[in-house]
Amino acid sequence: MTIRTSRSLRGSIIQVVAALAVVTLTGACMPSEREVQYPPEREFDQTTAWQRLEDAAAEAIADLPDFPGFDVRTMMVTNCEQYGENGTEYVQLDLTYKFSEEVSQDQLVRETYVDLLREKWNASEYNVHRDEQRGEDPPYYSIEAQRPDGINYWYWAAGYVVFHIQSGCIKATEDGGNPPCPLPLGGVTRENDRATKFCDSIGMVYPGEEESADAIAPFEGTQPATVPFQSDGARRAAFDPSSSV
Repeated sequence: MTIRTSRSLRGSIIQVVAALAVVTLTGACMPSEREVQYPPEREFDQTTAWQRLEDAAAEAIADLPDFPGFDVRTMMVTNCEQYGENGTEYVQLDLTYKFSEEVSQDQLVRETYVDLLREKWNASEYNVHRDEQRGEDPPYYSIEAQRPDGINYWYWAAGYVVFHIQSGCIKATEDGGNPPCPLPLGGVTRENDRATKFCDSIGMVYPGEEESADAIAPFEGTQPATVPFQSDGARRAAFDPSSSV
């Protein structure tokens, strides 16, 4: 007796057999048996990352003409993922500076700075891995560049113009959770510095406070408060022209 199978059935059988062969040959690489992979070694870890990001931000804006100053500073710290699960050995920092709503509408920061940063990062041979323009009146821009040390710049203009400086995955350290707060760039005031929950800001003098700093010392003789790094699990969203930070 001859048994005939349909073409689709034969195809299904072939696919199943092929899949079983792959599993047999690569069983040592199944997700449950793979060795944990770690990010590449970096030149810095969590203890010095924040200051390194501030220095990188200062380098980026140093040559921008008629710089109007930033309005808000924020910091985000998240755990790095390994095979889809959050780990605790590595973290990434995202330092963000935002221009004010009024300044964000200025062509200088929306378009001219994008062009200048693109030129600068290309000249420095940084890896410019995103360079997008969307929409019209006004157009939205998003440009990213990674430096050789792994720090990533992300400058985007949508509802607001925002500048991210990102560490990538770096080694977490036990004593990296309460660093002294670096002074914010661009004249950000104490009221608009939303990054201080991740650092020790006691004794830091903001722009405009210089005159009263010597006369008033309310924290003299006290110990710094311990405010450890926290992670809310948030990740950088894809470029969304309708977003506002």
